[in-house]
Amino acid sequence: MNPLQFLEFGLADAVDILLISLALFFLYRRMKGTLAIQAIAGLIFIILVNVLVSLLGLSTVNFILEGLLDLGALAIIILFAPDIRKLLTDIGKNPALDRFLGKKGSTDPLDEIIAAVKELSQNRIGAILVFPKTATLQDLNDPGKEIDARLTKEMLLTVFQKESVFHDGAAIIRNNRIESVRVTLPISKQGIDPKYGTRHRAGLGVTESNKALAVIVSEETGNIAIARDGTLEGKLTIQTLRARLTEYLLEEKPKVTKL
Repeated sequence: MNPLQFLEFGLADAVDILLISLALFFLYRRMKGTLAIQAIAGLIFIILVNVLVSLLGLSTVNFILEGLLDLGALAIIILFAPDIRKLLTDIGKNPALDRFLGKKGSTDPLDEIIAAVKELSQNRIGAILVFPKTATLQDLNDPGKEIDARLTKEMLLTVFQKESVFHDGAAIIRNNRIESVRVTLPISKQGIDPKYGTRHRAGLGVTESNKALAVIVSEETGNIAIARDGTLEGKLTIQTLRARLTEYLLEEKPKVTKL
């Protein structure tokens, strides 16, 4: 019989240690800088002290420390339940997990747009979203910054938040991607109602020289408007906005008849 049999180390043991190490590493990165790390450090300290008193044979102290460990573990679960829930939610929402499971994403880009515009309107944050049907946009005063970002509600809100350097420009959305931001659009010279400001004139201007639709959110009133083909339609409800966007985005290209 080999007395050191318990020291045998195989491939399964290596994988086991590697997985635990990775889990601890990512857990530490996720909770770094939070109170959870301090609480866990305190728990580890108690464990080390408990091991020491066990070796010294201090049974009474050992009994008390074991009780503290049980209470400490329960306290961490209760105190940091929101953080743990958020961590598990973030893991579930990870795009890499969706790819691993063969999901292409269940969120409809139109839902993301509608949700973002609704929140921008409620908070009276000005914004212009441009949906071009052509490969390029003509007569832009400034093409802005190309970002080619995923189209999500969160990304749109980040772009147009008042503290953002991109807030005062337009966002170009093409093929369910945010193509560019901080785009300066041409200002319409049409005589429109004075209640409409520069954003509305810019949204209108881009549709006069391009096949595009622009969604405008007023910073003063929170009202939603749409510009298309050089015309402006204001005070839209969320339901009407969805209908207009659905109609426009699903619109078939004109059929070309060969002679």
